[in-house]
Amino acid sequence: MQIPKGITIWIHGWWSRPDMNNTIGAEKIQRWWRYLVHRFGAYNVIWVLAGEYNMNNYGGFSLDFWKDLGKLVKNEDPYERIISVHNTPPFWDGGAEAPQWSTGTVLNQEAWLDYNQCQVGHGKFANENDPLCYF
Repeated sequence: MQIPKGITIWIHGWWSRPDMNNTIGAEKIQRWWRYLVHRFGAYNVIWVLAGEYNMNNYGGFSLDFWKDLGKLVKNEDPYERIISVHNTPPFWDGGAEAPQWSTGTVLNQEAWLDYNQCQVGHGKFANENDPLCYF
């Protein structure tokens, strides 16, 4: 008999980079997410579409791309695991042009988004900015 350990894995499918739209492309990201969902969905996981998804101007994709990717993951997952996306703090390299650093400001109405994430960064300065993440 296996004893449950109460561990949940937080799976980030991607980490943002400049020009992901050209260097990786939408089809490969979507195909990778389908693989992740079908390979690991039966386990106790939380889906996170990307780390720093809005860094580098959404990696070169539009906001609609990320919204559609969230729908794709929700539709592919028969286990209805929790889904969110991880933001970029405004003072990180690549984050200055990010239009927001909280999912609550742009994705809160998406049916696939199960909880809002906020990223102020790391360290004392970032933690003092916490009110910036209120939704």
